[in-house]
Amino acid sequence: MGMLIIAASILGIGMLIYSKLMMIEERVKRQEKLLERLMKHEQIETPVSDEVLALVRKGKEVQAVKEARERFGFSLLEAKQYVDQLRNETNK
Repeated sequence: MGMLIIAASILGIGMLIYSKLMMIEERVKRQEKLLERLMKHEQIETPVSDEVLALVRKGKEVQAVKEARERFGFSLLEAKQYVDQLRNETNK
C-alpha cells in the first residue's frame, strides 16, 4: 500500500514536470521564430488578444499585463510594453 502511494506521488510529480517542460519548450519555439524574423529584418506582427485589449480599455493594466504574460509567454517587461502599445493604439 505504501509503495503504491509513493509510485503515484512520483508519477504525479513527473507529470507536473513534463507539463512545465512542454510550456517552456513552446515559449522557446516562439522566441526562436521571433529571433529568426528579427535577424531577417522582417516586420514583426504583435498578436492581439481580445481579452487583453478589453482589460486595457477598462483601465485594468495590471490584469492586462498578467493576461499577456500567461497568453503569450512574455516576460514582465515584454508584457508591459505590449500593454503600453495597446493602450497607445487605443487612445489614438
